[in-house]
Amino acid sequence: MASTEQDHPINSDNDDDGFEPPEDIDQSDDSRRGGKGTKRRRRSFDEPEDASGSSSKRPRPSKSQAAAAAAVSSSRKRKGKGYAVPKSKVPEWAKEAQVALQLLIRILLGCLTQNLLPKADVKALMNTFDARFAENVNLVNNIEDLVNRAVPAMDKALDAHNAALREHATSSSRIAGYAVQVDISHLALAFGLIAKAGLTAWAPDILGSFVFGYMAKLVRKNLRRPGSVAVDQANNPIYGRRKRLGKARYKHLKAEGFRDTVVRLAEEVECHSDDEAVPVAAVVQSGITHFIRKKPGRNDQVTTLLRDTQKGWNDQCLRAGKRTARVGIDRAEATPPKGPSLISYKLPKYVPIDFFTPEFFNALTVKERDMYRDNGIALPLASAYNPVQNWKTLDEEEFMDKYGNDVLKLYKIPTEEEVENAMSEEDFDLDNDSGAE
Repeated sequence: MASTEQDHPINSDNDDDGFEPPEDIDQSDDSRRGGKGTKRRRRSFDEPEDASGSSSKRPRPSKSQAAAAAAVSSSRKRKGKGYAVPKSKVPEWAKEAQVALQLLIRILLGCLTQNLLPKADVKALMNTFDARFAENVNLVNNIEDLVNRAVPAMDKALDAHNAALREHATSSSRIAGYAVQVDISHLALAFGLIAKAGLTAWAPDILGSFVFGYMAKLVRKNLRRPGSVAVDQANNPIYGRRKRLGKARYKHLKAEGFRDTVVRLAEEVECHSDDEAVPVAAVVQSGITHFIRKKPGRNDQVTTLLRDTQKGWNDQCLRAGKRTARVGIDRAEATPPKGPSLISYKLPKYVPIDFFTPEFFNALTVKERDMYRDNGIALPLASAYNPVQNWKTLDEEEFMDKYGNDVLKLYKIPTEEEVENAMSEEDFDLDNDSGAE
């Protein structure tokens, strides 16, 4: 059974969405700059994940059809992708079996949380395996000896598994939650079979195996940057909360009838601030579970608009009795305010120019500022912000004449000459990247 991509349930320790949304946006210069005749492709929060509209449910194939499909699949190794099957390609009827196989692999490897990874170097175990075929030995006696040596190791592995379950079963680990439901007799059988093979542990060559490509991907990543997998998993809940927060704000701005330029202030995940968990003792006293972290460079008026929008969404959900009312309702500013985190610095690509403060925007590079040149202005000056109804539904031309041009004067939009020179300088640097004098 091949593995799926990283967002399969058995590969996730929490209910959050995990990594950042996929970059499926056209990255060409013309598309980013929004020039005339170009069409900007943005991934909206309300855009469906699968635009094809096709159903993932298919009738269960016959045994002969399944065998034929498996034969074809095994002969078509995707270039650079191993034998991993994308989540969208796994038939509905096969998903439960796949989850069961992946869970068994994790149990045998001792990887009961997302941060626990198998060893990449299995040379010692391979030497033990090869010892089964030593020359000039009595085969029966040799196998019995290997089994006798392996059984204590398997008993120890089973004890370690049970201890790990006790440690992780009360945590948020979904993997451990699944594993604790596996009957102990099945585990004893699995570990016993490994012992009967003369092995002291079950540790396949994860980097060369097609059994669980997702874990191989994590191992390779951790070899390149030790500790990076643990850091990513710690950030996953933060990414997930920020995505839900942005989705709520985006939907409410659209529902309130703001023009498209204003809605784009909330359309990308990077538009929104992240947060950090409040210590448990403080939660009991205040009811606040997360402190807001500052979003670098964001205009205070944008922050005000987004938080007012969030409050409107929360109130609407509370009136409807929806559980989603919890989104963002437990966030608050700390005293003193929390500074930005490392994930806060990534810039959104398609926001209006005034998403940023003039000081922040004007300090960006020419290339960065040029990316926003045709993105428009969303909000009036602070002195004209209230009442919102005065500018909320104006079309772009009327808004710019009445409010936007006064705002635009505060921002240094690069000239064509600056852009051309910046691009030429970049080309020069790339041409001379060899380091030759």
